[in-house]
Amino acid sequence: VWFPFLIRSLQGKAVTSLGRGHNCSWAITSTGKVWGFGTSGAGQLGNGDTDGGIGGSVTMPVLLKSLQKHHIVQASGGINFAMFLTEYGELLSVGYAANGQLGISFDKVEELDRTYTSAIQRVEHTGIVMKLVSCGDSCSVALSDSGMVYTWGSGGDWALGHGQKDDVFTPKLVSMIEADPCVAVSAGGCHMMAVSHGGRLYAWGRGFIGQLGLGHRLDDDLELLQALPAKVDFSPGMEGSELAMCVACGHCHSIIQTALAGDEPEREVARPVVVEPEEKTAAPRVAAAAPAAKMETSKAVKQFLTLVVEVLSGRNLAAKDVESGSSDPYCKVKVKDGRTKQKEKTKVISKTRDPSWNETFTFKGCVNRIAIEGDPRMKEPGQAPTLNWDVKLKVSCYDQDKLSSDEHMGVVFVPLAGIPLNRRRDIWVPLAAKIEGQRVSGDIRLRVYLTDD
Repeated sequence: VWFPFLIRSLQGKAVTSLGRGHNCSWAITSTGKVWGFGTSGAGQLGNGDTDGGIGGSVTMPVLLKSLQKHHIVQASGGINFAMFLTEYGELLSVGYAANGQLGISFDKVEELDRTYTSAIQRVEHTGIVMKLVSCGDSCSVALSDSGMVYTWGSGGDWALGHGQKDDVFTPKLVSMIEADPCVAVSAGGCHMMAVSHGGRLYAWGRGFIGQLGLGHRLDDDLELLQALPAKVDFSPGMEGSELAMCVACGHCHSIIQTALAGDEPEREVARPVVVEPEEKTAAPRVAAAAPAAKMETSKAVKQFLTLVVEVLSGRNLAAKDVESGSSDPYCKVKVKDGRTKQKEKTKVISKTRDPSWNETFTFKGCVNRIAIEGDPRMKEPGQAPTLNWDVKLKVSCYDQDKLSSDEHMGVVFVPLAGIPLNRRRDIWVPLAAKIEGQRVSGDIRLRVYLTDD
């Protein structure tokens, strides 16, 4: 299939999340049921069937009856195994087990008839509530509700972050980052990454083509292997450095979402996966209807906020006038919110590479914030107010030329997602090239904030 293909058999199933393995996929419904399709050779699909490890295929989604007693909220898979996370933070596994992939003890692996199984296994993490799981080729990483990171499976290529290459059969704490609770984790083919509550990004494992982001280069036939978690720097030595928000690892690459320091949304380390079991089985209370009615009302209310951008100054800008060794810089500020564009322009500061503009621009009604719940782009409903993800802020710097057209000196794109209300913070943002090959220099100092006044 070379283009998106509608899976008609899943229509009407209220699918809320998707999961994928090396050669199979899962669709999870709002009621916690799992539909799977793809290869079931080692039992990794979870449909209770294998074909001796040869690699049979399930071409149409089938309901995984082996998981019907559980309310599943997430699925992830490796080359020939899979992990399922329940609403109560319990991990279940199925498939190949020889290197510890299933998270069960070595003794239990030896009790299996073969090196793989189609029977659902309970990952051994007694007393630890998991909130996220991600599978690599032959290993897994999970995040607990207290922000601790656990890994298990094949230790090849130092993928587990324990400083050794031994296979680990049950979830083991990555002690190197224990003191820095995390909010996101992801596993690639043979590497892993974790994002801490403070916005720090850690990477470990195999980085032979740069997937760790540690700045190393390939040297002859030497493969970069990082045995323990190492901190990844985005802009070393720069003020206003970016903070990691979430990460996703591919087989041999990684992608990170960031926010500027001071503009990240508030977030809790410990967050229960769902309500407590006793709340689920408790008898309905008469007062329960009142909050529901209030919530429905809140969803219909949309609040438009004001974005304030202060263009303060610049430093070390390019010298466009060769004779004077300076420039006549000014800035254009543009905000696009998906519906309209608003533009503003600073004054020109003559003959300088370090201008001071100190100008304030107000963009009213360009930010739409849903106060309680209802925005599908927000991962966790009810968080502190966050910015509409569609809003884009662009600041372009120009050198005024009275005899011809003004010359572009660089551009700044400011990530606005997660900016808090009524909180001011100065940031230095480096100018970037507008087109390939353009030479740029210097930084722009901005103050960006939201207000509901």
